[in-house]
Amino acid sequence: MTEQDGSYRPTRRAADPTATDQSEGLGDAPEIPIVSLPPLAAELAGYPLSQRTGEPKRPGVVMAATIAFTASGLAAAACYWWYWWVAINIESFATSSKLIELFDPRPGSGSSVVLVCVMAIIGIIMTAGPAVAGYNAWHGASWSRVAGIVACVTSLLAFFVIGWSWLALGFAAIGTGLIWTSPAKRYFDAYGHFANPPRSPIVPKQVAYGPAPRFR
Repeated sequence: MTEQDGSYRPTRRAADPTATDQSEGLGDAPEIPIVSLPPLAAELAGYPLSQRTGEPKRPGVVMAATIAFTASGLAAAACYWWYWWVAINIESFATSSKLIELFDPRPGSGSSVVLVCVMAIIGIIMTAGPAVAGYNAWHGASWSRVAGIVACVTSLLAFFVIGWSWLALGFAAIGTGLIWTSPAKRYFDAYGHFANPPRSPIVPKQVAYGPAPRFR
């Protein structure tokens, strides 16, 4: 410290270039080293893993299948709401869907109410089928391949809606075909190992019955 003309200013001490105990950062190094997680593995059962998430990498066919299933569900939902928009007008109710045309109910009658409820169920089924298949295919569920076939079957209900509803079947068929390819199967197998890793066998402990040794 120096004191000149009534002012008080600290002085800086030059660093010793020969000192060997200087730390490279701020503060002193902790006595116990900081423990960190190990780096993510690059592969699992021979399948590459994502360095960002640690999950098996999704191949392009799974991404494309998810897009196709999403398009199938959106097409089904859009066609159902278009039917509903046409059916709310009494003048166009008779031609709002193929199912209504087949039975030709009187607007406002009990049969028309039942058919409208049936159309709502058809819309839900056609939308939910590809949505379930696409969601589970994205998350590596191997049973999503069967769900894709079910989505194709439920998309046949497009016969009872409007002509554009057949787009739902087309997109569902594309998605189902993609997840039945060999790259998709390898991804599903790898995700199965990732989600359900093998567990070490449980070895039962030997239990000695009777009095303890010190009481014998």
